[in-house]
This record gives sequence, structure tokens and C-alpha cells, in this order.
Amino acid sequence: MLERNKEQIKKDMVLAQEVQWVKLNENSHKGYYGYLTLKELYVLMIEETEELYDALVLGNLDEIERETGDVMNFGVMMIANARRIKEEQCQKL
Repeated sequence: MLERNKEQIKKDMVLAQEVQWVKLNENSHKGYYGYLTLKELYVLMIEETEELYDALVLGNLDEIERETGDVMNFGVMMIANARRIKEEQCQKL
């Protein structure tokens, strides 16, 4: 079994975050995502995943990076909104 190279994974995570920030800045005109439901975010993430697939089919490495950044950002949005919902539910108890 291959052992994970933790240092390389850290470098890869930093690179991924850089791409995510670029995409967030490019899409800043779209506004804040806190009002979207988890299902709405999921649908948007699927749309981005389809764009990522198109980039993969074309073999466009720049677009693969960019679209992967978009997909990851929607994952982050879903995590953040799910956490807020859980916190709101706990406060109601």
C-alpha cells in the first residue's frame, strides 16, 4: 500500500485553495450563498460538475483547474450552510 506524502498533500491543498479564491473573486458579483438551501447548492454544484466534465472531455487543463475550484467552492458552501443549520437547530433545543 502506498503511504501518503503529507507534505505533498499540504502543497496540493494550498494550490487548491488558491484556485478556489480566484474563482470566488471572479464570482463575487453573484452574492452571498447563505440564503440558498442545501438542495439549491447541490443543484448548482452538479451544474459545475457538468462544466468540469466538459473540460475533462476537451482535455483543457486550465478549465479543469477552474471548474474544479468552482465544484470545491460549492462543497464549502454546503458544509458552511449545513453547519449553520445544525447550530440553529441546537439553539432551538
